[in-house]
Amino acid sequence: MVPRAEVQAVAAELGLRAGRLSADDYPQIARELNVAAFVRGRVSRRRRRWSVTAVVRNGADGAELGRSSWGGRTVSSLGAIRRNGYRRLEPFLAAAESPGAPA
Repeated sequence: MVPRAEVQAVAAELGLRAGRLSADDYPQIARELNVAAFVRGRVSRRRRRWSVTAVVRNGADGAELGRSSWGGRTVSSLGAIRRNGYRRLEPFLAAAESPGAPA
């Protein structure tokens, strides 16, 4: 795992807008960090329901490999991510490819 701050720092070094990465930006960052996949998440609340969505992007080409969502009425119900998050994201992570080390 690479901290988000490190990904943002590399994006800034490459002249990319860290908050607005496109699919074409991910391979450049992946090459610099030598990673195969990126996991990005979003937490939201609508009325009385919390939801979390995790998206896995391929390091080689920036394509979205898959996504999974969790939801519940309380914040503690999102603890299901700890129990089954990896299992649900594992097929997408296994399909990820590294773009190769920097030249």
